Amino acid sequence: MPTTIRDVAKASGVHASTVSRTFTAPRMVNPETRSRVLAVAEAMGYRPNRAARALITGRTHNLGLIVADIANPFFPPLIKASESYARQRDYHLFVADTDEDPVVEEELVQAIARQVDGVLLCSPRMGNGLIDQLGRDVPLVVINRVVAGLPAVVMDVGQGARTAITHLAGLGHERIILLSGPRGSWTNREIRRAATATARSCGLALTVHGPNPPTEQAGAAAACHVQRSGASAVLAYNDLMAIGLIDGLLRLGMRVPQDISVVGIDDIPLSRLVRPRLTTVATPTAAAGRAAVDMLLQHGVDRRTNAKVTLQTTLVVRDSTGPAPRPRRATIDAAPRKRGGNLKSQGVIVMPSSPSASADPPSVSRRRSGPTRRNVLAVLGVGVPAALVGCSNGGSSGSTKPAAEETGPVELSVFWWGAQARADITDKVLKLYTQKHPNVTFKQQWQGNAGYYDKLATMAAGGTAPDIFQIDDNGLTEYTTKGICLDLKPYLGDQIKVDKFPTSLRNSGEVRGRVGGIAAAENTPAMFYDKTAVTQLGLSEPTVGMTWAQLIDWGAQVFSKSGGKLYGTMDPSGDYKALEVWLRQQGKDLYTPDGTFGFAADDLTGWFSMWMDAAAKKATPPADLIHTANSGDVAKQLVETKKGATSFLWSNQLSALQKGTDHQLGLVTYPGDPKGEWARASMYWSGYSGTKHKATVAAVIDFLVNDPDAGKILGAERGLAPNLDVRAQVAPTLMTTDQTSVTFETGLASKFGPTPPVPPKGHSQVKTLLVTAAESVQYKKATPSAAASSFLSQAKAAIAA
Repeated sequence: MPTTIRDVAKASGVHASTVSRTFTAPRMVNPETRSRVLAVAEAMGYRPNRAARALITGRTHNLGLIVADIANPFFPPLIKASESYARQRDYHLFVADTDEDPVVEEELVQAIARQVDGVLLCSPRMGNGLIDQLGRDVPLVVINRVVAGLPAVVMDVGQGARTAITHLAGLGHERIILLSGPRGSWTNREIRRAATATARSCGLALTVHGPNPPTEQAGAAAACHVQRSGASAVLAYNDLMAIGLIDGLLRLGMRVPQDISVVGIDDIPLSRLVRPRLTTVATPTAAAGRAAVDMLLQHGVDRRTNAKVTLQTTLVVRDSTGPAPRPRRATIDAAPRKRGGNLKSQGVIVMPSSPSASADPPSVSRRRSGPTRRNVLAVLGVGVPAALVGCSNGGSSGSTKPAAEETGPVELSVFWWGAQARADITDKVLKLYTQKHPNVTFKQQWQGNAGYYDKLATMAAGGTAPDIFQIDDNGLTEYTTKGICLDLKPYLGDQIKVDKFPTSLRNSGEVRGRVGGIAAAENTPAMFYDKTAVTQLGLSEPTVGMTWAQLIDWGAQVFSKSGGKLYGTMDPSGDYKALEVWLRQQGKDLYTPDGTFGFAADDLTGWFSMWMDAAAKKATPPADLIHTANSGDVAKQLVETKKGATSFLWSNQLSALQKGTDHQLGLVTYPGDPKGEWARASMYWSGYSGTKHKATVAAVIDFLVNDPDAGKILGAERGLAPNLDVRAQVAPTLMTTDQTSVTFETGLASKFGPTPPVPPKGHSQVKTLLVTAAESVQYKKATPSAAASSFLSQAKAAIAA
């Protein structure tokens, strides 16, 4: 006889209803009990009767996935990930293919509606109105499309298109063709909008060729049009079209990228195998599949919701893009062209600067000025240093003996991020260097933090990176391993001295044997609190060593005593440095020295659960307030807006915070054992590997970090001076708030743990993913366990890319 549910219950020592819930509602069963029941069921060969369960629960535990073209290499990773993720949750997944036909798409949704608990509709070709109507009959999650009132998972192809066009602009391309995709594709519209706007802002001529089927054949068929157009670069709707286009261009005798650059979108496996290897915008299709299943299971009952998950895209630069070819004089070629000839050498008239304008007259050459740095910067969004991948414009100086510092006139370009106060002191310190070394002058450029790495990557891609630039852990590994940062190791000792640095900073800029940067300053994580408000409430101030649980209880008291007007503490569950401190206190790490994660899903589940419990106690603010504070803007921190008693930032930000409030602020370490904290380089000074003035760059960096006069000017705005002697000399001259930061760091330094390794490439994306995961818990869209699992699957892909 087959094993029954009662047999499993008896062997497990539980009631039959507990066995039932183990399979139908596992989250309602204690994890230890659930594991025991599952183990017994497996040993006894028990399998739930799905038909009977469906009769009882009204659920089939089947899901449907409908894709536009199952043969398109874009879809298999999404299908595989969706199927695997559904199976882990005891669901079966049925897959159907519409062959890009909206009529078939509608029929398939209607056919399977009663056989499944919900449908994942991927890259649909139907109109929004019809999709909305079908969503009223069966729970739907739409992938790669936004339909009002329905949950959606989208990949930010708009940002990907912006990054791709900006990359081409940085390479000097002025005339670009967009090979668009299917007419009914939401993705196609997003790409077209973003590419067109970006090109316009950059001063580029972009023409759209399409619509086209998203196939290799369509790309190959467009080759003749592209050849005749005079464009020097193409962005294709997807990789298949780009690969087909390259094949067609090669058959016509054009060279890629020497004559024309090509960029695709998707990063399918073929993009790495074709020659030349395809530059492309990588889309996280597997992560989209997992997120869609997760969303369908969460929102299956609540069919009408605008919940949306947006996944980031990344530009992967390979061999199919290069500098724009030198323009040739435009003439009319009256003679017949030979098949396979290169139109660039045949004098074809280039396209006008806008689609509606007429071409230049015969034998007249008109070259527009190229895209300005300002225009390129204007269209860049806040993001990670995606455009730099594979863009190396110089090599390591290796073991070559450093050249002597120059005595003739030298102009160095310097680039950094920051506010006006940082710009003022940086300008002053560079002028001081010129006073001491009259042959060296500086061309300065600075901007806010937003878009800084995109701008730097664009300059590097175009070979115009600044001689000296500011960098931090978000970009150090990527820029160093890709050869953009000058290897400063050969200059250590004689030209750049670090012997007066604390041990935490001496090797902080080293990545895989190369020194990509020298610590510009030092800081440490710090918890800021509103002393004025806490005193008015009659509560004790936070202290070094208070536990996380004590902080949460204290935060609940703040909320209670303030009559609900002040929340006790920021929820830092999406703050990577808070998570890292907490993990280190548990004997774990955020990253291991080999660049992998040093913790498991259970650890992150515990972290998210702790802050979910804090929210239940009213110790932390509602999700919308947390989201605003997560922006990173100092002015939006809870202690600044007076909506919370604590904020989690870096120690050197005390002065900036204090300037924005009339309340007195204090700072302590994060809760828990101070060994979880560390002193680290707040940022680094780096040189460009392609600079013509390597020795002078090294000399300037040495001046910035070691010269006492420079230290007095720089103060503690970027953090504490890296040279301990300079730090001691500068301390008495600092304003009170900066002196408080110095006292805080120096007084506690002996209690801090070792400095963690430099984060791996992809760290910026990991930070973004952590915020997203934390907010999914804060907005009650996901359980701590689901959020942790989703984060790790996406974050592992980010650092492995």
